[in-house]
Amino acid sequence: MKKVVVGNRWGVLYRLTEAKEGTRIEKLETKDSITVEHSFDQIRTSWGNWIGGELVQRTFPYLGQDEREFIQTGMTPAKWNEIFKGGKKK
Repeated sequence: MKKVVVGNRWGVLYRLTEAKEGTRIEKLETKDSITVEHSFDQIRTSWGNWIGGELVQRTFPYLGQDEREFIQTGMTPAKWNEIFKGGKKK
């Protein structure tokens, strides 16, 4: 099983772990994680390209918006919903 610790552009650390179903991406500070159905090597290569200056949308075109958001901010959809659970006030 392959594992590596990587940082995002703002210094947030993640652990990438090869998993049977793809790659697990875990934010080390909070232990929040997502699992994507893409190979460890593909994610690691794309991560390096993103850190090198490529736009996240171009580097990870195969990931969904929520998955790219997690990589950039460490926020899962559940966390976003928790923070903004009230929605817009009328």
